[in-house]
Amino acid sequence: MELIAHEIRTSDGVEKLRQIRNSGREGFAHHVDEISETQQAEWWAANGNNVKAWLFQTDKGDEVGFGLLRPREDEDHAWWFSVAVLPEFQGLGYGKQITDFCARSTHRLIYSQVRRDNIAGQRIHAGWLDLSAPGDELITYVLALVRPPGSA
Repeated sequence: MELIAHEIRTSDGVEKLRQIRNSGREGFAHHVDEISETQQAEWWAANGNNVKAWLFQTDKGDEVGFGLLRPREDEDHAWWFSVAVLPEFQGLGYGKQITDFCARSTHRLIYSQVRRDNIAGQRIHAGWLDLSAPGDELITYVLALVRPPGSA
């Protein structure tokens, strides 16, 4: 089933992102603690103008997950990528759809980190370059898409 992307622009969208993030945080490479509404609102106030973020729904309106691109502080023209899928929708290919959508949304390099024990997280990065060394706890991926001049 194809997902519908909605760019996050409202406080309601930010709150949905927080809820999805908290429900799937066990698979995250970093910051696995639950975050409060206040913490999310403060982070969004400080960073929201610099990120690209989308909520994804089924055609029936069911919230499935989110994708988020935030600037990489140590490298100009690059993003860090985050994705989360609600537990009841995991294993259905939605994480890959969200990842592919976010990758197509920019011409910048995109970096992502996945825990070595997160097999589903590794699968959604198929085709990305693995920058990690054998035995690293976190796998660092990078994706560079070549686009024709004048494209997004």
